[in-house]
Amino acid sequence: MKLGMLNADTDLFNEIKTRIKDVTNLDNEPDTICDVYFIDFYPTKSDKTPEKAARLVKQAMVLEEAVKRKKLILLFDRYLGLTQKEYDWLKRSNTRFLEPALNHRTNFTYLPFWYKHKSLNDITLGSQQRPYTLGYKGNVLDRIKSFEDYYVSFSKLYPNYQVVYDKSIERVKEEEYKNYGIQHKTFEYTDSQYTIIIGTNQEYRIGYIDAYTFKALDNNCIPLLVPEHRYFSKLGWNWTGEDLKWLHNQYEKMYIGLILEFYDGLERFYPEMKLQNVAGEIIRMTKGN
Repeated sequence: MKLGMLNADTDLFNEIKTRIKDVTNLDNEPDTICDVYFIDFYPTKSDKTPEKAARLVKQAMVLEEAVKRKKLILLFDRYLGLTQKEYDWLKRSNTRFLEPALNHRTNFTYLPFWYKHKSLNDITLGSQQRPYTLGYKGNVLDRIKSFEDYYVSFSKLYPNYQVVYDKSIERVKEEEYKNYGIQHKTFEYTDSQYTIIIGTNQEYRIGYIDAYTFKALDNNCIPLLVPEHRYFSKLGWNWTGEDLKWLHNQYEKMYIGLILEFYDGLERFYPEMKLQNVAGEIIRMTKGN
């Protein structure tokens, strides 16, 4: 069996490659004919930069080839961005639909976002100090209420602590947040001590936790869950702004323990999210199970 993987991240690709000999990275070889296709779906309504447009063209080409040859497609809709028209077209083919939401669409199978486990020896910050107490990556506009409940309220209480977000918002809001010392600029998770994992009301309801959670964790930026993420409550605790202020002041002494605690919660309560287990589930599905 030849498995082709498109848009898959490096960790997942490498893990599957240790178990299946014939695996092709379709990002590099999109013309390769495969028996099964795993496609980490990129939404067609995304911003049309030249780079993203090229990515969408490649994705369309691979999908059309797989559909034409009636091959099994494992389509992972990571952003929940598959349109009804796209779904209607693909459901007539040999496609299995996957999504990282626990309780959302019928005819979709739950496949969680994955993480690569770290041990104590893997957690180091390096010599440079992290300039931001809180950093938020992702769309603010559709999460504005939660952003203001947590990030903005923290900045109001503690204006001397640095808070940053990276995506554009409406000018009035940007100016308002600037008055509280919240910065709008490009940053990396390696620049931030903590990130508060927020979502939309729908994401809280369906059990969808953003993949940025694991990207932050991979960069030793500590994710803090909010109570609204009730499906994943065992990864967090009932913290307050005062707690976060204290954690910031004790950061150098506590960050390793906090990161290890998060990994421990993942391993104990959400084993399906471990990289090896997600890879195993994908391999099982490639066999039609």
